[in-house]
Amino acid sequence: MNKSSKIFVVVVLFLAPVALVAQNNLENNVKIILSDPTKGEEYLKGYTQPLVTSFGIIMGGALFHRADVKLFPHLDVGLSFVSIKMPDKSKTFNWKGERVPTFFGTDNPPEGAVHGTNFSKFMIPQLQLNLELFADFELMFRGNPSYEIVEIGEIAIYGIGVKYGLSDLISIPDFDLALSAQASYHVLRVSNWLNTGTFGMNVQVSKNLPFIPMGVYTGVGYEATSMTMSTDEIAGIGDNAVGDVKLNGENGLRILFGLSLNVYFLTVNIDYNISEYNSIGGGAKLVF
Repeated sequence: MNKSSKIFVVVVLFLAPVALVAQNNLENNVKIILSDPTKGEEYLKGYTQPLVTSFGIIMGGALFHRADVKLFPHLDVGLSFVSIKMPDKSKTFNWKGERVPTFFGTDNPPEGAVHGTNFSKFMIPQLQLNLELFADFELMFRGNPSYEIVEIGEIAIYGIGVKYGLSDLISIPDFDLALSAQASYHVLRVSNWLNTGTFGMNVQVSKNLPFIPMGVYTGVGYEATSMTMSTDEIAGIGDNAVGDVKLNGENGLRILFGLSLNVYFLTVNIDYNISEYNSIGGGAKLVF
């Protein structure tokens, strides 16, 4: 074997795993499902149900690190993230009496089933700005215009929220607690064919610890998520398109517990979220 042939073999071996992953992504697998007359729209919904739920958890997490609302013109700006390790229940669904892989499931499925992606850890970072206004109101803007996950595609995510401080209205004697309520709405898009929206509301409580630059916070919220897959917009799907496929996430109640560290103008926080799929949220922000 000459030198050029050896180089070619090395390059092929190096790129082969990448090529396989590229063929085993969400858009390609949707095409496979819809091209099979024995599956179609109902199979597609079962296959992607955990995906819409996880999108909702990503969008509804890491919304806050404190319950108090500061006075205008203070602001926080930085990075937030949510990370999910997909549980076993997200990796299979029931199809005609048999457990078959979802998008997050095995890439070695039973005969006749569509392969999953073995994609088990999911995280999307976002830039976030909290802007304090007048009369105990605070606005939140955040998003990431372009974040690629090979198994999913090119993702864009945007969110807006409003928080209202309740500490002056509801006081708890002997406890120096901050209390507020927040509502938010987020959209997440994959290329030009998948759109997801999440609306959430929560109540937040926080307290700064004495003698050390740390705080604790907690919250209880509820969120609803829906997703539309516009199959007509998928490149190369042809006559297998079935129009818009809509489904709702299994999102609902979320409870979280967190810690924040405040050093001069920097705040770092992390929290654990209990919901349909448990997750970790956090971030780092400059506080002005």
